[in-house]
Amino acid sequence: MRSKIMLLPFEEFMNMFIPVPPGEPERLSDLCAIDFHTIPTKSRSGMYASMVAALNRSGLLPHDIAVVTSHELNRDGTPSQQKICGGCYPHDAAPNDLTDWTSVELSIECRTTHTEHDPFEDDETGPQSSSDRGEEVLHQITQHAVLVLDNQQRTHFFTFLVLGVMARILRWDRAGLLATHKFDYTKKPEYLARFFSRFGRMSPVQRGHDPTAMRILPGTAEYKHMHARAATPMKAADGTVVREHARAIFEESLSVRPFRGGPIKGAGLWRLTVCDEQRGTRHFLVGNPHTTAAELPGRGTRTYVAIDMEDKDGPFVYLKDTWRIIGVGRLGQEGEILAKLNDDSDGGPVEDVPTLRCHGDVDGQNTVFHVVWRQKHPDRPAETHALQVYRHYRMIVEEVCLPLRRFVTSWELVAFVVHCIAAHGDAYNRKGLLHGDISSGNVLMYPKQVVVVDGKPVEQWSGILIDWEFAKKVKKSETGEMVCQSSGVGTWGFASALALMNPRKRFEVQDDMESFFHLLVYFAVRFLPHNCEHIGAFVNEYFDYEYHASDGVVYGGEPKLSCIRWGCLAMSGFRPLTFYQLPSFADLEDDGAASDSDLIELQVHPINTLFDEFMKRLHAHYALRGFPGPHDVPISPPAPRPPTPEPSASRPYSARHARILARIDAEDAEPYGPLPPPIALPETPLSDEERKKLEEVIKDALAEKAKKEREEKARREREAEAQKKRIERARRATEELAAELADHEKMMVLLTDCLLETKDWLREPGRFVEDQVLAEQRELYLQAAEEYPETDCFEED
Repeated sequence: MRSKIMLLPFEEFMNMFIPVPPGEPERLSDLCAIDFHTIPTKSRSGMYASMVAALNRSGLLPHDIAVVTSHELNRDGTPSQQKICGGCYPHDAAPNDLTDWTSVELSIECRTTHTEHDPFEDDETGPQSSSDRGEEVLHQITQHAVLVLDNQQRTHFFTFLVLGVMARILRWDRAGLLATHKFDYTKKPEYLARFFSRFGRMSPVQRGHDPTAMRILPGTAEYKHMHARAATPMKAADGTVVREHARAIFEESLSVRPFRGGPIKGAGLWRLTVCDEQRGTRHFLVGNPHTTAAELPGRGTRTYVAIDMEDKDGPFVYLKDTWRIIGVGRLGQEGEILAKLNDDSDGGPVEDVPTLRCHGDVDGQNTVFHVVWRQKHPDRPAETHALQVYRHYRMIVEEVCLPLRRFVTSWELVAFVVHCIAAHGDAYNRKGLLHGDISSGNVLMYPKQVVVVDGKPVEQWSGILIDWEFAKKVKKSETGEMVCQSSGVGTWGFASALALMNPRKRFEVQDDMESFFHLLVYFAVRFLPHNCEHIGAFVNEYFDYEYHASDGVVYGGEPKLSCIRWGCLAMSGFRPLTFYQLPSFADLEDDGAASDSDLIELQVHPINTLFDEFMKRLHAHYALRGFPGPHDVPISPPAPRPPTPEPSASRPYSARHARILARIDAEDAEPYGPLPPPIALPETPLSDEERKKLEEVIKDALAEKAKKEREEKARREREAEAQKKRIERARRATEELAAELADHEKMMVLLTDCLLETKDWLREPGRFVEDQVLAEQRELYLQAAEEYPETDCFEED
């Protein structure tokens, strides 16, 4: 967040974002006369009450009223349980005592001190405070801004932050936070009066309301139609109820359920406008968001189940409202990518991807953080600050989907992933597009068609691959290989280990295929029985591991890499992660199980085989990238060692060696004096016969030595050739396995083989399953961990 905060002088902030009302000149003398000296600073409750009373007495807010909300838990149904203790609301929408996120115009946050509670620093150490209290305040006001932006249709939002006798004005948008320097409102009451006087007369657009979103009021025709559609099931021509899941989601979006009791409230209903350059202007009716990103800064993606006003009684559609990142390296609008996937070019439409209905940017709605930053830093390149420019964008597709966690059987889980791998392969091979963000939120399920089973119509569900916003173009190189020039990580928890360890590396199809593997592991750990006792710890370590380097870059992927190098999916303590099948209730009744305490015979789940085979291909891919396993057969000859240099004639020994020899010589010579000369022995001449025999012995010895050298050389050559063949075979096998990872057809066959072995076992909540055998194995693992504490992962023989 630190890089997304900028502090501005009060006058500069006001001139940029809080304009003088047209035709109403400011009377500075009147504004200076407004008294804010009586605001107490000893308690927050007193500050809120006095500040709200002063604002309402001042007449600065002709169309709004300042309200103090309850300090108890919010019961208006917002899942966050957050609340604003003070705020400005329209007169006809002011709450009695509870925060209403759908109508608040300005949040008011009070703290008693301007030192420890200040989330910002005005000096060179800023802009973000490093104090614990300051970070806590920043986190709270950020969550408040997120809730407002998620529950209203806005481009930006303002916060009034009171810090004892000091104050700041804040402006939030999807790119970052702009705030004023601190000012003392008791010494400069005109600052506070000018802000509220101008804010009270600003237009809705200036306050941050989206003019392309119109509120639907109770009693109107659109309001009645939305509730009628929510209560009426949709039927096919033969009377079969279809798409019931979409109607249920839409019905739920029309009301706000309380957190702790209380009446159910009506949700804010909206008519959203989408301007499509080719299809014209379209209008859609929506209630509460189906999903929200709950992030700031960021894209702020929200999705809705919607009614298309051009087909008011037709199927529900899905509307995506987001702030897309624009700039170099982006393919453009997601709708353009879907249009390419849906068209008849390059072999026809890609199945199991969303079907585009319309899309378009919201005219004139861009974030302004980058504009202000460039004005303040004209000599610094934007790349050094990681500036993102966001543009408001809406897209409508025909498929209303459910999250993959709603799968019923393990067969469905694997089958839906197979469908998405097929869609990924068609997009990659035929359309030249690489998805780049495989994650649990982008692999969904939807009713693809209605089929007849046993004479009854049944909806047939399929997997669907959505969110192509970060898709990357690929093209064939001179060698025929598909190459992507873009980099990227995607969703952190599901990204490949290589991408997490090197975020700037060129993205490959293998990265997406590895993400499919992590996706399967994620859902299997959560919903299938297994031997992992601490599920939360495993998920945090495997999916969320990260570390911050000194260069400011965040890296990760080490737990994933460890498993891939060892070739097994393992938990801490090098224990293999194993999944099981539990017998159905009918099987338990047939077996006559006496009680729940009886041991249940567990069967190993076929998904273990899938993970093992998938892991072999990942292991091979990483071995070719320079990350072999600790016990792998080498796939390349060892690098030759540099020859040991011979000592030169001028310096046969090192200086240290020479000093040691000199000292030894001196010690030997001191007690005894110089050594006597060697005794000359008389030379005895050899006879011709003796000389001949000696020559024959020497000749035989040399011949034997030469023979042994030839045999040793031949043996080494045979071993080198055999080693070369072993390395070649290992490399070919590794390359073949690694190539399968990038082959969608072969990976689909791999997963389909698992489907053929998998029975329709009902999904079980992910939990630790242990019987007597597992208990004994666990004790062995713990003993081995004590004996070999340095081992990271369990290795099967």
